Amino acid sequence: MKTGNIDIKKFLPLFMRNDEFNNALAEALNEVFNDIDTSKLRTWDKLELLNHEELDDLAWELNVLWYNKAGSLEAKREQIRTSDEVWRSLGTKYAIETVVSQLFVNGKVLEFWDAGLEPHHFSVEVYAPEALTPAGEKEFRRILEIVKRKSQILDNIKLILTPNFWAYTGVVVHDVTIERHSFTG
Repeated sequence: MKTGNIDIKKFLPLFMRNDEFNNALAEALNEVFNDIDTSKLRTWDKLELLNHEELDDLAWELNVLWYNKAGSLEAKREQIRTSDEVWRSLGTKYAIETVVSQLFVNGKVLEFWDAGLEPHHFSVEVYAPEALTPAGEKEFRRILEIVKRKSQILDNIKLILTPNFWAYTGVVVHDVTIERHSFTG
């Protein structure tokens, strides 16, 4: 069915079709539905084409409370793409890890038993030092309060640096012993 030629009267039950009010309402709805341009309503399949402003508006409409307006286009798209999953899993490790990976590109959440902490405490490891600025940390803490359980307590954010360098090592064992044997005869 195309929205450009909908006839609401066809959807009315037989006993309602002779009512003057129902017919007038169906005619009014026909005019509304026939004027809708559905090509402008499609956003999910055109997410890759939206600019910053349109993505910000869409995030507001979807109530993505952890949305980072200062992020890149791809980060914004990923936050919108995964917003339903995060909403379904709020308060879980998965929700926190999803948001951490979106904000810090690469990160890991350690539950209290993994990090040797007290119950209800957790730790976050971040592997991208450029993302952990004072403003970035403040934004992360704000967003974390939205997605974590209220009973959970963040103990620390660890910055894990993994430098890329080559280290060459070698060991040579050379046993230098002198044995002299002499025969006299």
